[in-house]
Amino acid sequence: QSLLGCDPHGERSDREERKNVNRVGCRSASCGSAERTKIVVLYRIMTTIDSLKRLPDPQLIQEMRSLAMQEHEATALVIAALAELDARRLYLTQGCSSLFAYCTRCLHFSEHAALNRIEAARAARVFPIIITRIAEATLTLTAVRLLRPVLTPDNHHAVIESARDKTIKTVRSNLPLHRSHLRRHRIGRSSSPSLRR
Repeated sequence: QSLLGCDPHGERSDREERKNVNRVGCRSASCGSAERTKIVVLYRIMTTIDSLKRLPDPQLIQEMRSLAMQEHEATALVIAALAELDARRLYLTQGCSSLFAYCTRCLHFSEHAALNRIEAARAARVFPIIITRIAEATLTLTAVRLLRPVLTPDNHHAVIESARDKTIKTVRSNLPLHRSHLRRHRIGRSSSPSLRR
C-alpha cells in the first residue's frame, strides 16, 4: 500500500492527524478550513518524506511506481473534471473569463500545464478513450495536444493507438502523415456524389 494511501486506522488516524495539525499551527478559531487543509496536506507530505528516507531500496522502488501510477490516474481525473467544468462554463462563476484564466489563477497551473490540460480536456469530451490512455500512462498530455487537430470520429482510434507509448518526437514526426490522410479523407467526402446532390 502506498504511503500516501488510505490509513488502515481510519478515524483514529484522522483524530491524531488533527492533533498534530494543531501542534503545527492554526490554533485560532478564526482559522479557515482552506488554511487547515493546506496544513494537513503539508503535514502529510512531511511525514511521508520522513517515511521514504527509512524505506529499503526495493520498497522505495515499489513506492515510486505506486506514486507515479497515482499521479497518472489523478491527472486523468483532472482532465475529466476539467472537461465537464468547461462544458458547463463554470469558470465564469469563479470570476474568470476563460478556462485558461481559471486554470492559471484558481488552480495555479503554469501556462504550459494549463494549455496542455485544456486541449486534453476538450479532446476528451469528444473522444473519451483519451482519459483511459492518460490514466494508464500510455498517452501524454503533450501528445494529446499535438494530435487534437487531426482527430476525427473516423480516425481517432487509429491515431491515438499510433501514439501510445511513443516519444513526443515520434508523435510530431507522424503528424504530416495524419494530416495527409485527413486531407484525402475530406477531399474524398467532398467529391462523393451523394454529398454533391
